[in-house]
Amino acid sequence: MKRLMLFFISIVSMQTVFAQEITEQNGSKRIDSLKILLSKTTKPMDRYNLLLEIGNGYYTYGIGENKADYLLEMVRIALQQKNDSLIARSYNFAGDDYLFELEDYNTALEYLFKAIPYAEKINYKRSLSSLYIDISVAYALLKNRPQELRFVQKAE
Repeated sequence: MKRLMLFFISIVSMQTVFAQEITEQNGSKRIDSLKILLSKTTKPMDRYNLLLEIGNGYYTYGIGENKADYLLEMVRIALQQKNDSLIARSYNFAGDDYLFELEDYNTALEYLFKAIPYAEKINYKRSLSSLYIDISVAYALLKNRPQELRFVQKAE
């Protein structure tokens, strides 16, 4: 019985590892395809959406490089389009990247604070709440408890 159980566990483990490898390979191919499309795309909103997909691929598959460049291009496109919702989202994405990936908390705060007026302008409450939580996390990591609590309360 123990042998049968060990055999079953090893089969399940191998399937999990194999499935993960296939997902990463497919993810890598998808990201590469998106990058090729991006290199041929000139329309700003099409570029923005491709950049967003590439960024999502990074978070989904853990694949990607120069992510900061992509995020900053998203900010530039959103500003050129004068789209407050896209501007708020783009600054938020950039702030999250600096906060959670690059661990540059002060730069994260700069981007997150830049997003607030745009989210307020369109009364984007869900985004504001997310921004305030991210800002509180940055302050927590900077060990600034009063500011951390202030922004947690603003998120409520």
